[in-house]
Amino acid sequence: MTKIFRLLLILSILMEFSSAGDVRWEANYHGFLDNREYYNTVQTPKTYVSSDFMTTVFLKIAPAHDIAFGMDYLCEMGSLFDDHPLKIVMNYRYDREPFRFQIGVFPRRDLLCYPLALLTDTLDYFRPNIEGFYVDYSGKRITENFWLD
Repeated sequence: MTKIFRLLLILSILMEFSSAGDVRWEANYHGFLDNREYYNTVQTPKTYVSSDFMTTVFLKIAPAHDIAFGMDYLCEMGSLFDDHPLKIVMNYRYDREPFRFQIGVFPRRDLLCYPLALLTDTLDYFRPNIEGFYVDYSGKRITENFWLD
């Protein structure tokens, strides 16, 4: 029942705002193979082979304001189809120099500038979306960002 309600809500919002401004869509694919077969007494060696597919529709409701709707699906090779459920991506974005703000569910990939060793298997592979908010200030002398997941 909640999936039907979400779908109807998304469709009604899309129809409402489709005449308000630009509509664009984006599709992303991220495949990864991570072989961690080494001897360790603390952690079991693992090999990750997976694909992540995300598609999103963006509605520009004002010059600096966007609303996005979409889906994200992770397919881990060797697992059952239902092991990773389809995730809904919905967010609001404000983007005008020097501020950027996002709230909702959105991809973290191009937002955060952390070394891959910190984010790879825990966040980048299996939790590719931020479910919270992100604030960024990029001035002439300083760049700061804050996010809550």
